[in-house]
Amino acid sequence: MAANRVRVSLSRTNPCLALPAIAMLLTMGCSGDATEGAGGGGVSSAAGGAAHGGSAAASSGHGGNATSASGGQGPAGGNTSAAGATVSGGTNAGGATGAGGSTAIGGSSTLGGSTGAGGSKAAGGSTGAGGSKAAGGSTGAGGSKATGGSTGSGGSTAAGGSAGTGGGSSKACGAGLTPTVTVTTAAQLDTAFKNVKAGDVISVAAGTYLLSGKAYKLSASNVTIFGPAGKTILDYQATTGNDSGYGIDISGSSNTICGLTIARAADNGIHITGDSNTIDRCEFYECFDSGLQISGPEAETPPHPAKNLIINCDSHDNYDTKASGGNADGFASKINIGPGNKFFGCVAHDNSDDGWDTFPKTKAGTNPVTIENCVAYHNGYHKGTAAGNGNGFKVGSDQTGGAAHVLKNCVAFNNPSKGLDQNHNQGVATVQNCTAVNNDRNVAFQEYGGADITNTVANGAWEQAGGTDTGNVKNAATSAFTNLTPSSISRDADGTLHLNGFCVYTPSTAGAHF
Repeated sequence: MAANRVRVSLSRTNPCLALPAIAMLLTMGCSGDATEGAGGGGVSSAAGGAAHGGSAAASSGHGGNATSASGGQGPAGGNTSAAGATVSGGTNAGGATGAGGSTAIGGSSTLGGSTGAGGSKAAGGSTGAGGSKAAGGSTGAGGSKATGGSTGSGGSTAAGGSAGTGGGSSKACGAGLTPTVTVTTAAQLDTAFKNVKAGDVISVAAGTYLLSGKAYKLSASNVTIFGPAGKTILDYQATTGNDSGYGIDISGSSNTICGLTIARAADNGIHITGDSNTIDRCEFYECFDSGLQISGPEAETPPHPAKNLIINCDSHDNYDTKASGGNADGFASKINIGPGNKFFGCVAHDNSDDGWDTFPKTKAGTNPVTIENCVAYHNGYHKGTAAGNGNGFKVGSDQTGGAAHVLKNCVAFNNPSKGLDQNHNQGVATVQNCTAVNNDRNVAFQEYGGADITNTVANGAWEQAGGTDTGNVKNAATSAFTNLTPSSISRDADGTLHLNGFCVYTPSTAGAHF
């Protein structure tokens, strides 16, 4: 199969603005490796229209606007992210610079695409887009303009409140919350983590925070940490892997992190051993293990992290040096986990190993994981070169009885190994309304009891040992899909993911549609 390196930018904006924005950016041109491979290359969605590949424009973001709203598409029947747990619209008047190396530059990498060098640092810490209008000034449904276009000051946020569809108030990360701690410099971020306590609400101003050698722990519970989505970059600047060098290691429970971009951590960007945490609208790239991982110890002992919700996040271009790319997945929930962990509306691409890996390895920690409305494409590569396994969704286990993982409304595309992979799991997985296209083996449940598969579409390469086989389309023509271009994918300001025809099977409602 073709090993094209396809890039996508997930615009956190109103879809109605997407076409003009794309036209403008194509006129401006892109730099760096975002134009590699087929599919039209990358489309920059940086706020302010900065070119891809390391620009330092103060108005640029890391692939999205700071006007992201919460309360968008969420997991049906699942736990929800804390009612708007992030920055309330508005950019910083005066920027997020200061001592400790923090800059107001939002970085230059596109959300979901290849990344630049994390954004160049302005000499002396230049200020951000001073006086820019807060998110509250956006036009709501029905065309009426919301009030609240004031700007924040020194990293504080304006109380936006633009009208959402149906007249409801849409909320950016942290809207409606009163920060107990405000962070505008790397030194202040150190202090915030060192002194964090239950109930803290930590507002992190837009900017790039240079955190070489840092690794933070969050052992407290009921803490909210938020920043403008796509513009709040924690760059750990690691150049090689270091076990336990996590960007943020969460052992506490019922915490919410929203809007942070975590780059170049020496291990996982976020590592979770606690329960009932929500990670919302975060991005992970160039970390030296999986971007985000939920796992307890490789032993029959607690903790068995449970009921964690990962929603509307992106993880890409992660690579581990120790295993030459064989461990770094986009997302992982494995080794030793409790019940109820869920991923919703997430995208994993160009990770050196797999998009997702759910592989419990302990008897006490073998529990099913649910993955819904998610996309995995072009994994198994590092900078265009074959690296790790290269599966899209690897839902395995090595334990007797296995785990009955759930894949629902997901897309696996152009992975060099398997799109939907049983990975030796004795448990009977549920696969519902999924799409697998142009993977070397699209559907691979060829062992034990197979899987219960319904309303799922693939263009051949289907293996199923047993289980339900209902309403499936196993040999779809590639012409039956609206498009096979990952750059079609977009996000609303609230993080809601849209395929926009990408791998959407047109003859029927079989396969993924969202």
